[in-house]
Amino acid sequence: SSDPAYNMAAQLLAAKLNVKAGASACPAAVTAINAGQDILNGPPPVYAVSFTGLGDYKTGVSAQFKPAANSLATTLDRYNNNLLCTGP
Repeated sequence: SSDPAYNMAAQLLAAKLNVKAGASACPAAVTAINAGQDILNGPPPVYAVSFTGLGDYKTGVSAQFKPAANSLATTLDRYNNNLLCTGP
């Protein structure tokens, strides 16, 4: 989907399931999980979309939402693929 809300919601759900299954979460992952949930929960028009999983979130949202949702989806995808919390 090209809808940032759905893309981020999918990555957020996967990240939460990974944590629930016992995967460790570094501070960057925790921050992304919390920020993603805040965006989905909050009321528009400030920064969030009141996500319900129904409808189209590509239109009618603040310009600030789309880049943030896309960025968080990328960060969460990296976490879900064990690329975020790795270190030396």
